Amino acid sequence: MIKFTENDVLVTTPVSPDAEDKELALQLAGKIGISFCPRGKNTISYLTHRCNLSAAIVVSSKQIHLVCQGHRYGFHPNMSLQRVLALKKGEKDRLVEAAQLKSGDSVLDCTCGLGADAVISAYAVGERGRVRALESSALLATIVRFGLLSYEHKESALLDAMRRVAVVNQDYAEALHELDTNSWDVVCFDPMFEKSFSDTKGIDLVHLLGSSSLPSPEVIDQARRVASRSVVIKDRYPGNFLKTIGAPIVSNSKRIWYGRLKSS
Repeated sequence: MIKFTENDVLVTTPVSPDAEDKELALQLAGKIGISFCPRGKNTISYLTHRCNLSAAIVVSSKQIHLVCQGHRYGFHPNMSLQRVLALKKGEKDRLVEAAQLKSGDSVLDCTCGLGADAVISAYAVGERGRVRALESSALLATIVRFGLLSYEHKESALLDAMRRVAVVNQDYAEALHELDTNSWDVVCFDPMFEKSFSDTKGIDLVHLLGSSSLPSPEVIDQARRVASRSVVIKDRYPGNFLKTIGAPIVSNSKRIWYGRLKSS
């Protein structure tokens, strides 16, 4: 699948935008450092062709979408709603169990993606805890940050958890190198593998914008230094990456495996 960066896109608004739409679009374009193109009555295809670009970020006060080749990709809470509801009922969540999360913990999620795991972490650690989600793609970080802050649903527990996630546009290797030793209780990784699941909503946005690199042994060592308790890594069946880095398996299923390394 093709990957988009800031060099491939323009920023615009919906047709007939209001003043807030225009202001948000201009702010976003300036922050990321890409061109803003007034929409007028033009189609996205016309604008991208005229500017010799591949896609557009369409900004309104309610939502932000990536639009390319006639398709729209935007933020979606993915499975976080179902997982929050299950936790409310007293059921177990495999990430929460693997990371042994409790109220007041601090969690550094190194691979934000759509933010579902970060939201679950935020729910598990509660108001006394803190969750930071790192995303190396400025475009994806912007869309997800806006989505977490603006998404509306009747389930207040989901929204409260969403609002507590701090999305930071930074590469995890750089971030980990800069962080103090034992500065976070738990560090998490969910690398983007080639194999994904077709029923995962919104995953195409991550494939279009997110990094497909795997954390190196040096990065894992840095994560163990930063974590005061453990580093938790998600893998796909049959856990080849976990086996490669020597992470003990703490949870496995037909699709998802979790490994956990103690802090160094």
